[in-house]
Amino acid sequence: MSISSHNATSDLPSFAPPLTALSEAAHPRVIEITERLFGGPASIRVEDDPEFPSQYFVVTTPASGDTHELVSKVDDWHRTIRAALGDGISDYRLMVDPR
Repeated sequence: MSISSHNATSDLPSFAPPLTALSEAAHPRVIEITERLFGGPASIRVEDDPEFPSQYFVVTTPASGDTHELVSKVDDWHRTIRAALGDGISDYRLMVDPR
């Protein structure tokens, strides 16, 4: 698992919602779920939202399959992560690299 940060939280205006410690503590579980569903390695990094003064975790994973299979996997990921994290899911974005 790799985690990197593009900009420090202190660079954001004070009204930006912080990433929650609960979500960061959930990284190993998010990685495990992602790797199980997509069958490849996953990584997590911090990104700035280009439209709003906030940050979120981007989960990146390669995946293979036709469009229908990939859409189904993405849907399964969202349902599984929501079940595991509840409202903490809002701190995560999924980026799938189709192969």
